[in-house]
Amino acid sequence: MSLQNEINLQTVPERSKSKKMNMSKLLPYLFIAPTTIIIIAFLFYPIGTVFYYSLQNYDLSTPYYNGFIGFDNFIKIFTEDKLFFPICQSKNQYLIN
Repeated sequence: MSLQNEINLQTVPERSKSKKMNMSKLLPYLFIAPTTIIIIAFLFYPIGTVFYYSLQNYDLSTPYYNGFIGFDNFIKIFTEDKLFFPICQSKNQYLIN
């Protein structure tokens, strides 16, 4: 009986050590978690919503006609708009200088 008690006593500290090891491995991720949540909330969410709104047909004067338009907004900018490329060139000049 005493041998069995000694074996049980020896295994208990090992379990607590493994829990401490697991906690020490988990602790850095717990410190990083709030920052990760803030980055997702204030960086990735707005980028996703801007992309979503760019695929919509949104007009303030007729809100009941709004809906999904797909990539037609981008096609219209690159093919029909005469001012898009000159404006991009002027922005690039300011960027370079």
